Amino acid sequence: MMHVLRRRWWILVLTVVVAVGSAFAYARHQQPRYEATGSIYVASSPDIKTPGERVDELNRLAFGPIVSTVATVTSSPRVLDRTAKSLHMSSNDLSNYNVFATVEPGTTDIYIYVDGPSESLARRVAAELPEQLGAVADPEFSVAIERLSSSVSVRQLQPRSVRDEVLGGVVGLMVGFVLAVLSTQTVMGTHARKPAGGGGSTE
Repeated sequence: MMHVLRRRWWILVLTVVVAVGSAFAYARHQQPRYEATGSIYVASSPDIKTPGERVDELNRLAFGPIVSTVATVTSSPRVLDRTAKSLHMSSNDLSNYNVFATVEPGTTDIYIYVDGPSESLARRVAAELPEQLGAVADPEFSVAIERLSSSVSVRQLQPRSVRDEVLGGVVGLMVGFVLAVLSTQTVMGTHARKPAGGGGSTE
């Protein structure tokens, strides 16, 4: 292995440079995309008055499907339209954004994800969705929507230049080593096939 690296090091360097450069160019041409995350939980309706009604409501929430239904409604056109209007936008302004929600198993906690090309707009939509979801869920499902956290976290989905360049370097190193080994074997095979030089036959 070491003799391959000593004799064919330039192949390794070349493939790493090409791979890292390609990863960098790919990242530069990616459209920026961000993901904002908000968190809520489904609680019993404030209209419930008696202890018996509250127990029944807690049992209904613990059953599960109602919470899953609320999570599904999060990305419904009705909730998204209300959210867009509340932010003084049209529904078309959210056409490049994906909205989905997941339920934390065994709880009534729901995590809302909004990803799109604008960091600030993704954050605003994720922050506003719980209000509009509550306005829809309360009358339809007799539940209340409460925030687990008032803050919204945002992370960049793409481009992820450092990650892509590191992966490109690793792939380039692997490919370069394979090419270096193949090149060495080809040269050795060529030398082995050459006829031995020297004198002719004797009578």
